[in-house]
Amino acid sequence: MMKKTLSLGAAIGAVALGAMAYYGNNKIDVTEHSYSKEDFGENLDGLRMVHLSDLQMKSFGQGNKKLASRVKSLRPDLIFFTGDALDRRYESFDNAIALMEKLVDIAPVFFVDGNHERAFVIDDETKQSMLEIFHEELKKLGVRILSNSSEAVKVRNGKIRIMGLDEKEVMIPGKNRLKKREDVDLGSLEETIRSIKSQGDDCDLTVFLAHEPQFIKEYSTSDADFVFSGHAHGGQVRIPFIGGIFAPGQGFLPQMSEGVIVHGRSIMMVSRGLGNSSFPVRVFNCPEIILAVIE
Repeated sequence: MMKKTLSLGAAIGAVALGAMAYYGNNKIDVTEHSYSKEDFGENLDGLRMVHLSDLQMKSFGQGNKKLASRVKSLRPDLIFFTGDALDRRYESFDNAIALMEKLVDIAPVFFVDGNHERAFVIDDETKQSMLEIFHEELKKLGVRILSNSSEAVKVRNGKIRIMGLDEKEVMIPGKNRLKKREDVDLGSLEETIRSIKSQGDDCDLTVFLAHEPQFIKEYSTSDADFVFSGHAHGGQVRIPFIGGIFAPGQGFLPQMSEGVIVHGRSIMMVSRGLGNSSFPVRVFNCPEIILAVIE
């Protein structure tokens, strides 16, 4: 009898853990951050910006229909995607393209590469890099790819400048997961950011998109009002009242794995992301959409 009871308990425990894992990896949280129009001007009253990151080729419903539907329900004026839509473990990028096809019908989509996009190598048949092929597909859809560049758009009654950093500026071949800030040429990074900043005229609001959050000090030299980043996956496993366990480029107990970080005049919002990378399970860390609103 005791053995049967233990077996039944183990089976129930396994089912419960499986249900928790499924729930934790598929329930989409929406985190809303609201800012006063008094700080950013009446021209941008009602502005709604959605931030997505780190899909890692995950699918929320067939063709990412569930995820796109959730984004649409938030009524965004602009959609920002801060990299790792792809995953270097997979040769296909169908899930990412399926999502982008739906997003561009909702609002203008701006995209910067993550380390997974930058990790792709030359395709043996086409002799093109997978990144080039992916970019071509995105451009056909109308996705605006920002690579050390910026673009101004008219939204509501105002004008917004959106700047984007190419992930290659902070990548260290063979060392990205364990790299430290001092491994990156920070002087060169700041010079690149100054170059991006110099492009275009002043606008009512400036936004800076970059994949990795740990360089907020350098990003803030752009004088952007908002910085959007991802990469850290919320620490992947989160412990209540403590936070994330590990993030690439930050190590254990990362300080910038999610939430809002302010440096200088820049407000950075870090997404916990949507999918998973090498570690397949999220714990106390559901996939996240960020909604930033000026009202």
